[in-house]
Amino acid sequence: MKKQLSFIISALTVFCAANVAAFTDVGEDSQWYQAVSCLGTKKIVNGYPDGSFMPDRPVTVGELTALVSRAAGTEYDDSVFSQAAPVSLDEMKRFIFSDGAAEIGESPLEKAATRGEAAQMIYDAYAKAGVDNISHILNSISREPHPIGSVAIENVKNFLTDALESYGYEVTGQDFGYIKESIPDKAMLFTDEYVFAPGSQAQDGVATNVIGIKKAAVETEKTVIVSAHYDTTSKVIGAIDNSSGVSAVAELARQLADVPLNYNLEIVFFSAEELNLGGSKYFAKNLTQEERQNILFNINIDCVGENNWYFPEVRTNNGLGKISEYALEERPDIVEQYELSKTLVSSFTPVLEKSGMAVNPEMMPASDHVSLEQIGIPAIVMYQRNDRRKVWEDEEAEKLENIDVNKISYIVDVTKAMLMYKNQ
Repeated sequence: MKKQLSFIISALTVFCAANVAAFTDVGEDSQWYQAVSCLGTKKIVNGYPDGSFMPDRPVTVGELTALVSRAAGTEYDDSVFSQAAPVSLDEMKRFIFSDGAAEIGESPLEKAATRGEAAQMIYDAYAKAGVDNISHILNSISREPHPIGSVAIENVKNFLTDALESYGYEVTGQDFGYIKESIPDKAMLFTDEYVFAPGSQAQDGVATNVIGIKKAAVETEKTVIVSAHYDTTSKVIGAIDNSSGVSAVAELARQLADVPLNYNLEIVFFSAEELNLGGSKYFAKNLTQEERQNILFNINIDCVGENNWYFPEVRTNNGLGKISEYALEERPDIVEQYELSKTLVSSFTPVLEKSGMAVNPEMMPASDHVSLEQIGIPAIVMYQRNDRRKVWEDEEAEKLENIDVNKISYIVDVTKAMLMYKNQ
């Protein structure tokens, strides 16, 4: 039913947050804790007004129909809850693993399936594959710092290339040269003079953007780009910045691999983001005018999933506050570009409200969507506040134990919902 990763060959570690989706009667010692807490975070299962989940209560036809619909991302009518008949364990298994196609509530019933058993089975069928894959990617690419020019980043590049190819994407590498000179802060977002075609002038090295393309199910040149940067600074392993974003984008690519879309989906893992957005600047600079016009929008994911009190958000006007005077003087059109992105966010309002994803217009450290936004492509970023640390240089902050995989899985769910909303 669900496409699995061909290259997962070992048991995977699943990280779970203890501070989200808590139910009073499903503690950490409960056999249902992993499934119920994960599905609660993803808003697939709900509890009761008193804060309980009642895992031993029989699950009804209506409840199971709603649970499977939420997990599969399909619509259902609230009238299903009037179907109060209990469900047997065998019926539930057939129903879940047929994506809700099998009949339920009609077989002779010796023992009713419970809400806890339903949560566990749905977790195993839908959510666990995604959570396991996210964990696998995090563990695979966050073993050591992987800045541009290192052997480690070549290993990460190859891992991501293999992953996208295993999902069925057409993968190419976009090489670009770079030099490591610093750029004045005020000009950081507006210059590309430090990235260029390989071999065209003196350079410190060559970096690579990894690009995976899934063709639309219809004839069209229209394209949506989902991106994350995969390089780190030389100081940290990059669990938060930005293996978190990479794992989200890779898992999204896996989930959408077999989904018919009415636009081309382009998955881009940018390199040299830590060198003044080098990879995305080169990518944007080399788009033809026709290609630019055919790109509907960009969703970029950066620094999500830290196990803290903050929750992931959608952000827009990245960097404008920091350099607004320079922007207005040198690029008066930049304000118009940011307005395009705000309009894009507004178009997702029904999805964001339903998912509980907040929109925050505050400035954040620059990320790759800015490069696309500046050439007229509507672009937004999924981002999560950290504990006011510079995670890109904080070795303690960037450890894997500080990651909440359920938050990353939530990002995947919301981004997928946004993309499917535009697929109507």
